[in-house]
Amino acid sequence: MSTNFLFGRDRSFADEELTTTAFTCFYTLFAFATFLTFCKPIAGQWNPSLRPKCYSRVLYRDFGLFNAGQ
Repeated sequence: MSTNFLFGRDRSFADEELTTTAFTCFYTLFAFATFLTFCKPIAGQWNPSLRPKCYSRVLYRDFGLFNAGQ
């Protein structure tokens, strides 16, 4: 299948690879920052005695399973 059909013009494999890599890096960094900074206070990520308000552990597990399954 020609990439012309998908993108409207011919693109080299290197362009597609760079785009995919950039997207993956952005997605990973954004997800990491979101999970880390959502917890109030942030130290609650590693110190549960502070009684933080964080994402549930189930969300962490589901997020990991979703990404591993792709």
